[in-house]
Amino acid sequence: MGDREQQPRVFSLEEANGLVPRLTTELSRLAKLREAVADVARALGGPDDAVEILEERRVATPAEAAQAERLRSMADEIAAVVSRIHDLGGLVKDLELGLVDFYGEVDGETVFWCWQYGEAEIGYWHTLDEGFANRRPVDPDGRREEARLLN
Repeated sequence: MGDREQQPRVFSLEEANGLVPRLTTELSRLAKLREAVADVARALGGPDDAVEILEERRVATPAEAAQAERLRSMADEIAAVVSRIHDLGGLVKDLELGLVDFYGEVDGETVFWCWQYGEAEIGYWHTLDEGFANRRPVDPDGRREEARLLN
């Protein structure tokens, strides 16, 4: 038997909005981790050095060993946050901006419900081939509002 690609879950707006409190918790954790990673990266010589250590292209010196281990632990925690969001059905689009999309439907077309960390609810959507810059406000009746593109 061959592997069949799993179809993504399509969320109603209400279902996706029901996940916003959980997303807020996860992205809040992520924001704290990102700050801590930046501090450790500075201690290791900067972001490029930190990435080299994480990717094992450079071995941490004995003086850097504790910070390198802390960095690896935080990278694992970040991966776990992203994994938990994916397990909910969300697609993390940008860690820095806190963007998460969910598959949804508008006028019979599959779209992305678009949520950004800090927003109280999902208020925007965009087509699958567009991104954040082209998100449109959600119409309460679930219809397209083509004339109101947001930039």
